[in-house]
Amino acid sequence: MLIAQDNGGSLIATGSSAGIGPVGGLIPYVASKGGVHNMLRRLAVELALHKIKVNTILPDMAETSLATSRKGHMEAGLKSVPMNEIV
Repeated sequence: MLIAQDNGGSLIATGSSAGIGPVGGLIPYVASKGGVHNMLRRLAVELALHKIKVNTILPDMAETSLATSRKGHMEAGLKSVPMNEIV
């Protein structure tokens, strides 16, 4: 759609910090997020020809059922959060 408009634009996607750094015990999740980041990097190069910017937001830890179901995961994650708070 953005290419067809021939007007440039911006695409914003959500990734995960797990896609760029190690997270123990979550190999499938980390691998899938890494794939998303690589796809978006490539997409940024290809869409640049059409004056379309691609940006990825990388949230860190969030209090989800996956995160809270793993014993000690939330506490370990807090060590990398400067404000010591997970939202």
